[in-house]
Amino acid sequence: MKIILAYLLFLALFFIALISYSQPMTRKQFYDSLNHIRQEHGLPALRSSMLLESKAANWLEFLDRYDLGMVHDNDTMDGEVLTNAYDYLAWWMYSPSHRRVLLSRRFTKIGLASRGGELCARLR
Repeated sequence: MKIILAYLLFLALFFIALISYSQPMTRKQFYDSLNHIRQEHGLPALRSSMLLESKAANWLEFLDRYDLGMVHDNDTMDGEVLTNAYDYLAWWMYSPSHRRVLLSRRFTKIGLASRGGELCARLR
């Protein structure tokens, strides 16, 4: 009986994880989650910037047009993080170089763009 209950509990947890994993973060959820993490580190919230969203979208379009994969734009003074990982915020926070950008006091604005499963965030 205990084995059956344990198995049913495992299945329930598996399906809950599967359902939550299949739901991508909305833009608002991303901004709220990132700003919550920044607040936990004593940093001010980032404000959304349409200009930076446009720059991020243009960079993703450029990468796609020339089939460059995930390459950083070295000609910008903006902070930038790129990923094609599904749980991008968690991936970025576990990557020391991306975490450093996202938790920098230097940046006050952020723009987010996605294209074909890839994501770019520009910070200024």
